[in-house]
Amino acid sequence: MRIVSREQIVDREHCARSVMLAVAFLVLIVGLSTHAQQKQSVASQEFDFFVFVELSPGADGLLIDGKNCMNCTASGSLNLTIHGLWPTRNGCSHYLQYCNSSYEFNLEEIKSLTTQLEKFWPSLHYANCTSHEHLSGSEYFWCHEWEAHGTCACEVKHIQGEFDFFQTVLELFEHQMNYDQYVLAKHGIVPSTTHPYRVEKFVDAFVAEWNVKPVLKCRRMGDGDRQVLDSIRTCLSKDFTHRQCTDCILDESTCDNGFYYYPA
Repeated sequence: MRIVSREQIVDREHCARSVMLAVAFLVLIVGLSTHAQQKQSVASQEFDFFVFVELSPGADGLLIDGKNCMNCTASGSLNLTIHGLWPTRNGCSHYLQYCNSSYEFNLEEIKSLTTQLEKFWPSLHYANCTSHEHLSGSEYFWCHEWEAHGTCACEVKHIQGEFDFFQTVLELFEHQMNYDQYVLAKHGIVPSTTHPYRVEKFVDAFVAEWNVKPVLKCRRMGDGDRQVLDSIRTCLSKDFTHRQCTDCILDESTCDNGFYYYPA
């Protein structure tokens, strides 16, 4: 039988304790690092308000391929459709995007919403979704809006995933679209290919109803002589009530007096 000296026993115990301390230290470091990354991830998703973007599909039907198409109409019957709901920070580096790459778009999750999405959230020519190149048309657009903006909206308690995001935006839009079109019509603003509008007329309509200014984005047709309304952007608090946009957001307006609001 081999006899182990007291010194060898002490050395082995010391070695074992050292290994245990090293393992414990490593676990602590990994835990702190993970916690820090989680905190950083949560912090990176913090935002101050939403920018809600409605498209004027009449502009897309008329401007597709850069054609000066005076008598064409876009497919569909809605004069406003959804572009997106964008989490936004105060300041001028504001739009939050691609907050969580692990939240990849899953078409199956929103299958029950497809009919509504195709009606209210169609893709006219937008397509940018890097993780799902097998998608096409509107599916590509929805994928982009979820991965770019929806993943940043999960800080809001109503939005805990992909289905919640799309359902919330659809509900918001159905209310907002109906009211926006009512408000515009109430103030004498109706889609027309022949009647130009002043910026102030649109702004005054929103100020009168909600005491907020919209952001009006326009595109130029053909040779650039005619501006057509492309989108209306309004700012919403996290509880989805209207709020004033920051100066940096308002400065993004591109419409000049004499622009057109084309019908779909």
